[in-house]
This record gives sequence, structure tokens and C-alpha cells, in this order.
Amino acid sequence: MKVLTKEVFGWAMFDFANSSYTTVIITAIFNLYFIEGVVGDPNHGDYLWGMTLSISYLIVVLVSPILGAIADFSALKKRFLLFTSLVCVGFTAPLYFVGPGDLILAMTFVILSNIGFSMGENLISSFLPEITTKDHIGRVSGYGWGLGFLGGILALLGSIVILKSMDGDSLGYKLIYPFVALFFALSAIPTFLWVKERGTRHQDIQGLRAYAQIGYQQLMSTFRHLSDFKELVKLLFAFFFYNAGLITVIAFAVPYAKEVFGFEKGELIVLIIVSNVAASIGAILFGFIQDKIGAKRTLAITVAWWIVTVLGIYSVESQKGFWVMASMAGFGLGSAQSATRAMVGLFSPKSRLAEFYGFWGMFGKLSSILGLYSFGLLSYVTSSKKLALLSTAVFFIIGFIILLWINEKKGIQRSTSYDRDITKIEETGPADEL
Repeated sequence: MKVLTKEVFGWAMFDFANSSYTTVIITAIFNLYFIEGVVGDPNHGDYLWGMTLSISYLIVVLVSPILGAIADFSALKKRFLLFTSLVCVGFTAPLYFVGPGDLILAMTFVILSNIGFSMGENLISSFLPEITTKDHIGRVSGYGWGLGFLGGILALLGSIVILKSMDGDSLGYKLIYPFVALFFALSAIPTFLWVKERGTRHQDIQGLRAYAQIGYQQLMSTFRHLSDFKELVKLLFAFFFYNAGLITVIAFAVPYAKEVFGFEKGELIVLIIVSNVAASIGAILFGFIQDKIGAKRTLAITVAWWIVTVLGIYSVESQKGFWVMASMAGFGLGSAQSATRAMVGLFSPKSRLAEFYGFWGMFGKLSSILGLYSFGLLSYVTSSKKLALLSTAVFFIIGFIILLWINEKKGIQRSTSYDRDITKIEETGPADEL
């Protein structure tokens, strides 16, 4: 089977598109402006930035599994993906209007845009097992993440060009946010042109209330049978912990480098670009490795890599040492995220992909709340980002231990047998008997 098809490219382009948002808004530029410009106090800014992201993630936790269940039942994943993308784009562009002291406005736009981004991330991931085979799922996931990090780099470089053309004027910063929204919207066009909707619609659904009822019923059915997917549950709990560390490092890497090591703005931009290049290489390389040695081993290697990296970041005292550790973090970031997404696909039945990826998103956002709030609170209470960073090592260690208990072969077999069983039942009776 050909691995790189037009549909795979279209699917990967969504990672390319939405990475502009995470790189510029969450990681590199707006987060710093929020902390220093909107709030005006580094430690209090850390706390409020963590709170802002946590609120958005809490909403995603409550909504994503239900939305996934509705998307599977109605075969409308692609339409929902378009809607969530428009939400992200529609609330990113108005960041143009945020000025110093506009805390509520800034928090509102970030919360809403991040909800759109996060829901879209779950939905696009649910297409992964449909566009490739189990033998190539790691590689294709790696292509997506790798292309995504390159998209983040290009969006960041475009933002720098805007700043330079405006001589660093405040208007230059404001123009970045509509640019990111446009970058996202245009880059996602191949996704909606070439990725196919393969689900089977069970029945026509009329009205928002009917959608909510169907989503709730499907979700309750999944909860009743979640014990049948024991390996997936183990993976989700492992992911809950190591992702808390991942998200925290991503969200606070730039403020950490600036405050602890005195990085200037130009150095911070270069640091992000270097980290993203390393992440792109890591995602693509470990995608090949995963297809060779298995998802569990690949994940265990990358989480162990993160434990060493976090301890290294805490220990280094010089900028040179931090450059090395940041590159290691980038490499581990791409591989861990890509391998996790692929492994969820291996353990999920095709008849409930959006729903199960909704659970993946739910666990991811819950862990994000834990990690971000812990870092922000520790940074605020101790006035030390180094001590706050060290706490993330605990999350990685717990996640690594849980990973060791996963039986990858059983997880794959269960997802395959579930699809086989549901096909038989649908031929003889209603699917909700499962």
C-alpha cells in the first residue's frame, strides 16, 4: 500500500495549519505579551496564563467525548472539524484588539480560540486510522507531526517579518494575530478538499437537543463497556501523567528561558525554531521506529528521554547547556506526541474513532490543567521557575511506570474484534445493544 497519498498529505496539512496557532499564540509571542504586557508581572502572569489555558481545557474535557460520539453516530466528523477550525480562526484574529490591562478580553479570546483548536485536534486525529494501515500508522502520524512543526516555524518566521517591517512597533504585534488566523485558514484547505468522510450515518438528527441526547447515549454506552478496552484505559492514564509534563514544558519554555537564563527576544525566536526543527525530525524518525519496534516501546523510550531532559534542564546553569536541553526537549516532544496519537488509533475500534479520540483529548486536557496549574502555582508561591519545572519530572516518571503495564498486542486485538462483533450485531439487531 502506498503510504504517502493525496489524502494523507491533506490530512497532514491540518497539522501544518493548526501548528501556527500553538507556536505563535501559545508558545512564542502572545503568551509573552499576555504575561508582560497584559498582566505586567511575571509570576502573577504565569499564574493567570496557566489559569486561562486551564479554563479552556476544562471546557474541552466536558465537551470533547460527547462531540466525538455525535460525530461518529452522524458521520459528520469533517463538518465538525470545519466548525471548530472556524472557531479557532475566528477568535485568534481579534487578539489584534487586546492591549495592556485588557485581561478579560485577552482571556476570553484565548479560551475560545484554544477550545476550537483543541476540539479540532481531536477530530483530525480520529481520521488517522482510516487513511492508513496499522503497519504504517506510526509513520503517517509522524509525517503529520513533522509537517506540523514545520508549519509552526513558517508561521513564526512570517510573524517576525511582520515585526521587522513595522520596526517592532506595537501595531506589528497586533498584525501577527490576523496573520496567524489567515495562515491557519488557508493551509487547512487541502484537508477539507482531500480527506474523506468514511463514517456511516445511523439516522438523520434534527435539532441541537437531539444531537446532545444521541451524544450522551453513545457516551454512556462507551462508559459501560470501557472495561473491555483495558489496554486503552492504561494508555490514557499513562498519557494523563506524561502529557501533564509535556504541556507544561511547551507552555512555559519561553518564559523560563527568558527569566532563568536571560534570553533576549531574538534568541527566544531562534530557540523556538531550533526546538521545532528538532521536534519535526523526532516525529518523523520515531514514526518509522514505531512501525518497526512497536508503539509501546517507542513511547517508553520517548518518555524516558523526557525524564532525562527535564532533569538536565533543571541542572544546567548556562545558556549553552540550555540550548542543548531545549533541542533534546524538542526532539522528544515530536516523538512522544506522534507515538501517542498513533497508539490510540491502534487501540480504538473504527466504529468509534472520534469518540475514543475524544477521550484521548479529554485525558490530555485534564492533564494539561494539572500540569499548567501546578507550574503556575509553584512558580507564584516559590518565585522559582526552576523548582516549578522540576515538578514535571514526577509526571513523566508516573507515566513511564504505567506504560510498562500495557500489553500492546491485546490492545490491538480488542479493537479489531470489537469492529468484527459490532458488524455482526448490526446485521441482526440494533447497535446500541453493545
